[in-house]
Amino acid sequence: MLASMVGGQIALSRGERDMWFQSPFIVLPLVISVLCFAAFLWWDSRDGNQNPVFHVSTILSQRKCTAAFGVVLLCGIFLGAGLYVIPRLLDTAKRLESDGPEGPARLCLTDRSSRQWYQRLRPREL
Repeated sequence: MLASMVGGQIALSRGERDMWFQSPFIVLPLVISVLCFAAFLWWDSRDGNQNPVFHVSTILSQRKCTAAFGVVLLCGIFLGAGLYVIPRLLDTAKRLESDGPEGPARLCLTDRSSRQWYQRLRPREL
């Protein structure tokens, strides 16, 4: 489990600097991480294991636990995506705002009819 976590952390922390899958320094830790995690799950869920760490077979056999883990997983995905998407959206709005007062409006005006309405309704300088 530790080898899986360390390999994943190395790959994630160095990925952006080393161009993700183009660098063997990123691919190798990711492959090792996936293999170690699969081996850990196999070892933890086998019948001969007297003291499993995660009790994977028990978790998967109880629907309430499986549903709770699914909900937590979805919440984590949405929160993680929000931590990526919101700063990108704000950065885009900031760049458009530097184009002038009509810059942020360009973010949501993509079709022709919306642009025509904006031209009619935009604030005019006196």
